[in-house]
Amino acid sequence: GGGAPAGGGGGPGPPPPRPLYPPPMSETLQLTGELVQKLQEVLVAHDERCHDPLVAVQYMAAVTGYLLAAQPVPEEKRAEFLDHLDAFMRQVHADLRAQQAGPSGDGQGPGAP
Repeated sequence: GGGAPAGGGGGPGPPPPRPLYPPPMSETLQLTGELVQKLQEVLVAHDERCHDPLVAVQYMAAVTGYLLAAQPVPEEKRAEFLDHLDAFMRQVHADLRAQQAGPSGDGQGPGAP
């Protein structure tokens, strides 16, 4: 018989490399007040208590945990990614607080309560 050799030879080649876990935290996210407002509106449509931003952030944290739990990521990488997310969230918080403080550092800049 002149069939193809066992093993298929000439196949598509090695599989593409898997993405890095955890992926690097993006410095180019398009985070805007409008996006945050729209996210909160979606949450309010689901649960009226989300008019309170502190309830809304609890939902966002829960959604983050839910999405991560559903990913096929090795356990040690999950913990590492959660640590990166925590540091990233703290950095975004610190950056926004610094912007709100303005050059005088009095906390009365744009967006201050």
